[in-house]
Amino acid sequence: MSELLRMPAPHTEETSQSTSRFAVTRRSSITRLLQLLERRKVLLNVQWPGERQLYATALLGIYPEHGFIVLDELNPRVGHDKLLERGELTAVGRLDGVSIKLTTRLQEMRIKDGVAFYKFAFPQQIYYVQRRDSHRVSLVSQPTRFEGRWERGDDDADAVTGTVGDLSAEGVGLLLDGEVPLRQGDVLSLCKIRLPQDGCVSFDLEVRHATYVPARQLTRVGARLLNIDVFSRHRIEAAIARMERDLAKRKRPD
Repeated sequence: MSELLRMPAPHTEETSQSTSRFAVTRRSSITRLLQLLERRKVLLNVQWPGERQLYATALLGIYPEHGFIVLDELNPRVGHDKLLERGELTAVGRLDGVSIKLTTRLQEMRIKDGVAFYKFAFPQQIYYVQRRDSHRVSLVSQPTRFEGRWERGDDDADAVTGTVGDLSAEGVGLLLDGEVPLRQGDVLSLCKIRLPQDGCVSFDLEVRHATYVPARQLTRVGARLLNIDVFSRHRIEAAIARMERDLAKRKRPD
C-alpha cells in the first residue's frame, strides 16, 4: 500500500493545503488497490449528485483479465433501484487514512439467495485523496475486539460484538458479528476496544453507514465517535501516531 501511495501518477492536483489528490491510471496499480480494498473488507460509500443519502457496498471480486469487478448489493435497498436507473456509480472507501475513489458503469445485475450483486466495468482510473487533518489507520492485521450495546429505543438494547477494521480520531470502521440491522443515526453505547499496546478505550458511536454481508456473516459499519472522555481520545491519538511511525519505518529502504 505504501508503495502505491508514493508512486508518481500521470495527473497530480493539489486541492488545498490539507488535501492531496492523485489519479492512478496504470492497470496493474489499479488492480492492487482494488485487491487491498477487497482483502481488508473496506466499506464503500456511494452517493449520487444532488442527493444526501449514502449507500454502502463492498468489493466481492476483481477480474482485470476479463475487464470487470463485482460489487455487493447496495444498502439501503432503494440504492439498488437507483443504480439500475442510473447505470453507473462513484464509490469511495478508505485505506490507511487515504480516500480511494472510483467511478464505473454497470454491466450486469444478478441475484443469488435473494441478494443482488453487480458486475461493473473495470475502472480506467482511481483517485486517492490524502487528508492530513484526520489520520486513519487499519487494524485488520492487528485483530482488535469490539463490544458495545445497540440502543433500540424504549429502554431496549442488544449487545453487539465484532472487530475493528480501521480507526481515526473521529470514528471507526467495524466488522460486527452476524446480521445487525443498524440504520444511519442509530447509537451504539458503552463501546469498548482494547488497543494494541495502548490499553482499553470507551465511547459511544453514531452509525453513519451499515451493510450486512451474507457471504461473510458480518455487518460492516462506519461510525462517528461520541461521548469520548479525554483519556480515551488521547489513547486513540497515541495509538494512531505509534502505528503511523511503525508504518513509516517499514517504508524506509534498508
